[in-house]
Amino acid sequence: MILPSRAEGYGNVLPEANSYGVPCLVTNTGGISTVIKDGLDGQLFSVDADISEYCRFILDLFSDPSKYKELALSSFNEFETRLNWAVAGEALKNLLNEFCVT
Repeated sequence: MILPSRAEGYGNVLPEANSYGVPCLVTNTGGISTVIKDGLDGQLFSVDADISEYCRFILDLFSDPSKYKELALSSFNEFETRLNWAVAGEALKNLLNEFCVT
């Protein structure tokens, strides 16, 4: 998935793409870098990056099917272990348990 945003708070579509094993090629702006980690579930590019940088990355990735498969599986793993509501809920519950006195 390619999302060359100029500004973005978080980008809910990014974890959704990862949930299908789709790596995300995105600009490093706003909260996007809290979602996408280079080499794990996609690639971050500078806001000023030229389209040719995206193209080079895509060509390199698609020229090696095993490399693409590894990134796709890693993208899905990031969704399963970090980027879903169950994980977020558990983290919130743990924080509340740690800081709240009953």
